[in-house]
Amino acid sequence: MYRDHWHALKVRASTHYVYSYVESFNESSGFPSFNASTGSLSAKIDVAQPLSVTVGDYPLYLIGHAAATSFTGPGRDQLGFDHFYELGVALGYRQVALGLQAVLGPDVDGLTITLDYGF
Repeated sequence: MYRDHWHALKVRASTHYVYSYVESFNESSGFPSFNASTGSLSAKIDVAQPLSVTVGDYPLYLIGHAAATSFTGPGRDQLGFDHFYELGVALGYRQVALGLQAVLGPDVDGLTITLDYGF
């Protein structure tokens, strides 16, 4: 994870790779055994700008969020898509942020309400 301050901006960026492997064991008779593996690679960035509004001695922050996720492995398109993007905005106070982000991609669209601690 990368965290830094660029003048008044707080910047946080990260990448994650997740690998999952599933295998059946001790199946009941009549049920087939199976195994599967997949993974996902994500890159995310958050940029927080302090606003002129304060609560107590602490400023409110306007936070922009962007991310991209791609599935990897042989079953990466099992959901009908193999990648998606997230774009969002949040309002932060001290270490807590509440926001809304859009999830976009081929055959993917939606909205997510976010609650982040430690921005």
